[in-house]
Amino acid sequence: MKQDSKSILQRYFSGKCSPEEKQIIEDFLLQEDNASLSEYLESTWETTAGSTLNDEEEAGKRYQRLRATLYRGKSKRVWIRAAAVAAVLITVSLSLVGVNSGKHAEKQWVTLTTAAGEHKNIVLPDSSRVWLNCASSVRYPETFDGPYREVHISGEAFFEVTKNREKPFIAVFGDHQVRVLGTSFDIKAYPDAEYHHVTLVEGRVNVEQKTNGEEPPSYAVLQPNERLVLSASGQSFQKQVLDHAEHAIAWKKGEIRFHKAGLQEVVRELRRWFDADIVLKSPAESRDITFTAVIKPGASVDDVLKILGMTRKISYEKKNRQIVITPN
Repeated sequence: MKQDSKSILQRYFSGKCSPEEKQIIEDFLLQEDNASLSEYLESTWETTAGSTLNDEEEAGKRYQRLRATLYRGKSKRVWIRAAAVAAVLITVSLSLVGVNSGKHAEKQWVTLTTAAGEHKNIVLPDSSRVWLNCASSVRYPETFDGPYREVHISGEAFFEVTKNREKPFIAVFGDHQVRVLGTSFDIKAYPDAEYHHVTLVEGRVNVEQKTNGEEPPSYAVLQPNERLVLSASGQSFQKQVLDHAEHAIAWKKGEIRFHKAGLQEVVRELRRWFDADIVLKSPAESRDITFTAVIKPGASVDDVLKILGMTRKISYEKKNRQIVITPN
């Protein structure tokens, strides 16, 4: 074996060499003084980590073939050395089988979304349930392996989490997350919203900053009928006490509820619910305009606009398929 010895060794232990090369390598391993082999052992991980190995059975066959060769008429000293070399290389080979097979076992994720005006009820792999509001999405693994049950939310979702004290449930939204053991709560975190809301119906949750492997800083621990309102950046947050947390999840029944909601928030909500092209004219003049209303299931966008117009806080007109709202 000349200067190409390292690449031939790599091909051998990745199952890619020719029959002639196999014979050469098995004779080569019996040499007592072999600098190329030592160099190969030192750099095996670097030179073969990307190889595609065959299965464990094939690696075992190589070992048996080496073992038979080593027994044929060799001195005890040479046999012990060569057998040790073979054992090391077969161990590396089997380890690489595990590494490469692990690459094929990467976690598979499922993403489900809702369109404007659409709702979905989803059962997660641990039997927890998720209700998705309009224009929202949830992303979760096909199986909850590892120490946590982690899901990712964009938009609004209500959770009923199956209890499992050994495996906490973590719902990630933006740069934040909610950690629970088993409870019912709502997350409202639309990408175009300045503030995100976490509302607890029952149980207990910890709302935290999302970190990479570090102990996450906590914003607040919530009790039933409490809500945390935090900026999308997490730089400001406030805990609120609610009279009825169920009002925050009235959307599950098809209701639209506004409680002292700003006009810009109302417009965004109507866009999501009705997939309507709504333009707010002079948004700067609408900052002090708020609405409190309950819109029952089955109402159309025209019905909602008539109700809001009765307050005399706004006027609206239709231009083709576009709705233009003007603060009064």
